[in-house]
Amino acid sequence: MGNKITSHTLIEHGFIYVGEGKEGHNVGVKQKDFDAIKKYILKNGKEEDNAITNFLVPGYNNICGEILKAKNYVGVLQTKKGVTIEILPKIYGINEDNEKTKKIFLNMLRTLRDSSFKKSSFANLDLSRMSLLDIFINMFLDELEKLVKQGLRKSYLHIYESRHTLKGKIDFNQNIRHNLVHKERFFVGYDQFSSDRPENRLIKSTLLNIQKKASTNRIQQRVRKYCFIFDEISCSENVDNDILRCKSNRLTSHYDQILIWCRIFLKNKTFQSYKGNDLAFALLFPMEKIFEDYIAYCLRKESKIIHFQTQKIIGHLLKSGKYKMKPDIVIDNGKIIADTKWKILDEKHMMSQNDLYQMYAYATKRDTKDFNQSQRIILIYPMNEEVTETKEYFFNDNIRLTVFPFDLNNEKESLNRIRMNIGEIMEVKHFTKSLFSLALSCPTKLYYHANKAYNNQSSEDTFS
Repeated sequence: MGNKITSHTLIEHGFIYVGEGKEGHNVGVKQKDFDAIKKYILKNGKEEDNAITNFLVPGYNNICGEILKAKNYVGVLQTKKGVTIEILPKIYGINEDNEKTKKIFLNMLRTLRDSSFKKSSFANLDLSRMSLLDIFINMFLDELEKLVKQGLRKSYLHIYESRHTLKGKIDFNQNIRHNLVHKERFFVGYDQFSSDRPENRLIKSTLLNIQKKASTNRIQQRVRKYCFIFDEISCSENVDNDILRCKSNRLTSHYDQILIWCRIFLKNKTFQSYKGNDLAFALLFPMEKIFEDYIAYCLRKESKIIHFQTQKIIGHLLKSGKYKMKPDIVIDNGKIIADTKWKILDEKHMMSQNDLYQMYAYATKRDTKDFNQSQRIILIYPMNEEVTETKEYFFNDNIRLTVFPFDLNNEKESLNRIRMNIGEIMEVKHFTKSLFSLALSCPTKLYYHANKAYNNQSSEDTFS
């Protein structure tokens, strides 16, 4: 089975150092593993102002020496020696509870658009004992189980070979060339109905690939089971070519999800394909993108009350039409503009100056012919220990900025607060839908909640 798999958990903003054991949220590894991870980030990180950004940031610690600090990417790395490091997001209200952190993170992954996680289930998994890599492998095997139950796709393959028995048609030219001294053989061509298709070859290659990565006996047993089912199917000799040959249609649509997983494990195709051969495997996700899609998903559940659009062009920075402005969320046809930022604010709400410039541009440099003039903008950040309350700021007398901390550990409460906040901003005629829903469900509370909403008072009650 190769190298023994050892797993470490690193919390976002912690660091990797050369050493043994674990210090708080920081992880110690051997020098060879540290060097392999460092080479990976130097080859794959984005270089800005002579600093490598996004993945892990090289640095120095007075106690541990040279370090690699986790930044805004989370996921899993595995070295060729079998050392697996999972990087989990730092979530407010959760201390040293990796199981709960993984559950929240995986729930967020399921909200990603055009991803392989949408239909995945981890309800029956023991998250406390499984690494992220094992969880991803288990998700792939679950999809494979569904595929096998529906049946593997077969097709006719035209085969040319020299054999002792006659089958199909004899190719006389090839027969003379190959069997001139072997009169007992025939060089023939025939069609065979086989499962050896590009899709199945990619799955077979993926099974052999993940067999080396799984750290639990149960998952390894499942992999061996499916290797037996795919025993007569050959491995992919050219992964890129087989991927290009996979065409989705009504006969192969049930392969769509499993092929996404194949690309992930064989080509590391997620948001960032990695270069080089320093690591055995790398699967990293930008938390900025995950948080953006997650907030959009949460608001989409409130679509009966909140009309919103994502990544809609609201104008251009220059009159010439260059530099499109596309905020994360446009609410009520532009009455409110919201943007998500996966950053940690301090108790003084010290926002990035670049973020403020961006939001000011959204409020002032926009095409008003297609949108109602908006003077209200919202910045949504993940809640942390120092920032738990909504605050408001003014660019001027007309443009107001609301800074909203979203508690990932309490989605329901955060959604209620967003709903109330947006309801207070929107005009009364656009807010009556929520009151109408409340009137249908609980008429006795209608007057009470309406008064609170219209008087801009905060409330922890729900409108649903």
